[in-house]
Formats: sequence, structure tokens, C-alpha cells
Amino acid sequence: MLGVAALMAYVLVAPAYANQQSGLPVYPHSVQTKSERGASGFVAVLYDSHDAPSVVDAWYRGHLRACQRGTFSKGLIKYVCPNGFVDVEPHGGGTIIEIVSMT
Repeated sequence: MLGVAALMAYVLVAPAYANQQSGLPVYPHSVQTKSERGASGFVAVLYDSHDAPSVVDAWYRGHLRACQRGTFSKGLIKYVCPNGFVDVEPHGGGTIIEIVSMT
């Protein structure tokens, strides 16, 4: 059990890297997989992580305290922030993270 506690402590304090378009933090154990700009000016960037959604969500809870958190069907978690939103969604044993900025 000590191993899990140590892992959670590391994950919660891992440094945040800001998404360049929105300034919203990017989960440090993720890889960018796609980016697109919408006609209305929004920018969506997808990231993939092998970490469980609960671990990713715990990290975002610590880094997006000023945002509203909501849960939806099929495990989707959405953080709505003044400058965009972050979706955390289970996918194939890992997590897909979508960061959308309202530019």
C-alpha cells in the first residue's frame, strides 16, 4: 500500500505544463495526439495517458481549483474554466484528455 501512496503523492505534485493556447495545465504523464482549430476560434488539443482516469482526475483536481468540475455518463469528467475546459475520459485502460481553449 505504501507504493500506491507514494505514486499518488508524486502524481499530485508533478509539475504542470501549460497548454500554449489556453494556459490550462497539461497532465505531465500524457502525450499529445491531435490538435485542431475550429471555425469559431476554439482550439482543441487531445492527449493520451496510460494512467487511470481516477489518477488523472486527482491531478486535475489539484491544478484546476478555480474551475467547475462535473461528471457525466460513461465516466466523462469535465472541468469548465474561464479560458476553456478540460475533459478527462476513460479509454482502453488509460485516459484521453481534451483541452479546449476559447481564443
